[in-house]
Amino acid sequence: MMRILRNMKKWKTSYLLPIGSIVVLLFLTSCFDDDKEPVPVVTDVSYVSIYHGSPDTDGLDIIVGTTGQINALPFEYEDYSNYLNFFSGDRALTFTDANNEMATVLDTILSFETGDTYSLFIADSLRSIEMIQVKDSFPGISDGETMVRFAHLSPDATPFDVYVNDVKILDNKSFKEVSDFTSVSSGRETFEIRAAGTEEVLLTIPGVELYDEEYYTIVINGFVNPPGDNNHELGSDIIRL
Repeated sequence: MMRILRNMKKWKTSYLLPIGSIVVLLFLTSCFDDDKEPVPVVTDVSYVSIYHGSPDTDGLDIIVGTTGQINALPFEYEDYSNYLNFFSGDRALTFTDANNEMATVLDTILSFETGDTYSLFIADSLRSIEMIQVKDSFPGISDGETMVRFAHLSPDATPFDVYVNDVKILDNKSFKEVSDFTSVSSGRETFEIRAAGTEEVLLTIPGVELYDEEYYTIVINGFVNPPGDNNHELGSDIIRL
């Protein structure tokens, strides 16, 4: 199954600033009263998106350092946050079971540079869950082109190649690997995910609408062979950044 994702409205108001809304450090003084103390406005900000790609992990709550919980609703499998404003530096991120705040699912410390942009992917099955951190780099793009990258988040899928119109655009992407951006023509395209080095088609992603001069992350997720009563089969999410 293919889903097209934008911002999931699960975030507390203070985090709902778009990537372009950079907080500027100014010391504001009154033109009418020179005795007033300047008011600092924080500028040490990084831009961080989060994607839940663990196919057998339930909804999560996300706690960032001393800031506390940043989501207003459980962060479920295949949810995506869009870019949120984080304080720069080393930040502790704790993910707990949304139904049991005492049950920590994932606990990590990540470093963010001021002004930089990052994508975080919650990856692997629950017993081996981990965080993938990618520092985003957006290459220049020409008219008539779109930039796409792929994230391999299927725990039991082989490494894969990516084809468009029978032309290979990405080669041998392994589990938990996020590719660099590569350019394709804008418009409606169909992607084939093939087992690396073979003609075996693992997944077809048909009719993806790619807007001109935009950037996309295409996540390959789910299980090739879902365990037990899990129904998250191999599929894809299309994230327009």
